[in-house]
Amino acid sequence: MNRFLKTHPVSMLVYFISVIGISMVCKSPIIQLISLFGAASYAVWLTKGREFLSQLAFFVTLFLLISVTNPLFVHNGKTPLFFMNGNPVTLEAVICGMSIAVVIISVILWFSCMTRVMTSDKFYFIFSRISPKLALVFSMALNFIPKLKKSYKDTEKAHKTLGIYSTDSRVDRLKLKLKTMSSVVSQSAENSIETSASMNARGYGDKKRTSCFVKKFTAFDFFVMVISLAVFTAEIIFMLNKTLAFEFYPTFSKITIEINGVIAYSGCFVLCFLPVIIEITESLKWKYFVSKI
Repeated sequence: MNRFLKTHPVSMLVYFISVIGISMVCKSPIIQLISLFGAASYAVWLTKGREFLSQLAFFVTLFLLISVTNPLFVHNGKTPLFFMNGNPVTLEAVICGMSIAVVIISVILWFSCMTRVMTSDKFYFIFSRISPKLALVFSMALNFIPKLKKSYKDTEKAHKTLGIYSTDSRVDRLKLKLKTMSSVVSQSAENSIETSASMNARGYGDKKRTSCFVKKFTAFDFFVMVISLAVFTAEIIFMLNKTLAFEFYPTFSKITIEINGVIAYSGCFVLCFLPVIIEITESLKWKYFVSKI
């Protein structure tokens, strides 16, 4: 079941803006971890775990790289672990680096999920009435990276078939890869110019355009939008009144576990796991109705 994929594009866009915004600006470690696990769970659900597992090594490497890099450049903190070249490597700097890594990985995962469910036709549906040309540019930009990767792979396979990559020198192979990338980028630029000229010749943007994507705003879409805006607003309020405030330097501040903190964490949990909750609920409904047949 893919119930969340059928959500109205406006509600879906509001949801991702809300969850990504909270993930980027909130310093609370609990909120950051909730966002990370929420993004990972939805990424696993969308790809059935295959693509996520293939990227797991990249995320682990990125996490370790950022966690190690931060204490090498930042020496603040009251708890030195050891000294390197006369500079202290502090526990606070290490934990801060881990926090930064969690935020970056969670945002990458949320954007990955967003590009899977927010297709170019949905973006066009949202922005076409505001600016048809801007909507077209935005939808083409979303398709640019996947098309560029596919074009690069096809070109590289053709070169390998011709025996161009038969050299054993790593430097020569790197030069060949750069030449392949250069040719692919040049081809993409040429295609973009041809597309622009073709659309201008057909009078694109001169009159009101219609969209092939038709979607009515339902009560479910309103529910998703209200939940997203309500939780986002509440989290911003909790951040402003210092409920979710957290500092790493000079030492760790306390994590709020009072009623306001519990409400903030619960709301963030509902928001971050909302797509998975919706999909699991719909899947259970489907199995229940099938069992009644």
